[in-house]
Amino acid sequence: MIDVTNEKISCTFNDLNLELMNTEIDSDELNLGENQHSIVTLIKFKNTKLLLTGDMISKHDKKLKDYFDKIDILKLSHHGYSENSYEFISKIKPNYIIITNNKIPSYSNPIISFSKQFFNSKIYLTQNVKGTTESISDSAIKLFFNNDNNEFYFINTGNEINIYETGWFKWIDKWTYLNNGKLVQNWQKLKWNKGENWFYFDNYGIMLTGWQKLSWSKGINWFYFDDNLCFMLTGWQKLNWSKGINWFYFDDNGVMVQNKCLIIDGKNYCFDENGCLI
Repeated sequence: MIDVTNEKISCTFNDLNLELMNTEIDSDELNLGENQHSIVTLIKFKNTKLLLTGDMISKHDKKLKDYFDKIDILKLSHHGYSENSYEFISKIKPNYIIITNNKIPSYSNPIISFSKQFFNSKIYLTQNVKGTTESISDSAIKLFFNNDNNEFYFINTGNEINIYETGWFKWIDKWTYLNNGKLVQNWQKLKWNKGENWFYFDNYGIMLTGWQKLSWSKGINWFYFDDNLCFMLTGWQKLNWSKGINWFYFDDNGVMVQNKCLIIDGKNYCFDENGCLI
């Protein structure tokens, strides 16, 4: 019997090392249920690291991410239902991801696209093997080690997962947009439930909000993207910035007006070097 009341437990058997984490439960999390407090197991065998995340939620993986470096094989949390955060996946950069599910949850589409697009991860779904109605020896994805070169290999994985979805997908607290399974980047004019607007996605396909100094066809300027709905703002906006709250004006291209006077609706307004209304 292993006592899992400590923050981290480690035990070693020859070339195999096991570390148990996520064993402490905060008092404000007791109402989430036992399923949300899964023990996370890091298995190290020679040169290989395998991370089993159980049903760990994103709040916990953000807390644990600084403990890990690159991981060879990741068992995705909660059967692929988007519990692993962008910050976590970015840190561990898994070579392989296993999803234990009989389908690809739509919630996992950003994780799959992100991992394949930026880290060239290979992703397997347990549905693609012979099936749970057969014996474990036939239906399980198997992991073997070559003792000659200390490298691992899989058998019985079925086909590698590829997705070709197009549309909006939320990744926990972040928004992404897929175009034929690829995360879009930079400036994008996209349709959503309130019309069509300009949005901006960073180099990893994560949609940005708030103040952003960005390059566009006519130079580099300040823009502002709605904090909640994320689209580019134009016109008059009363916004918070490093020196307080002020009125700003953004032209039809979304560019913040600064260091000049401008006639707006028949009236003359002047703006300082920071874009604040004088």
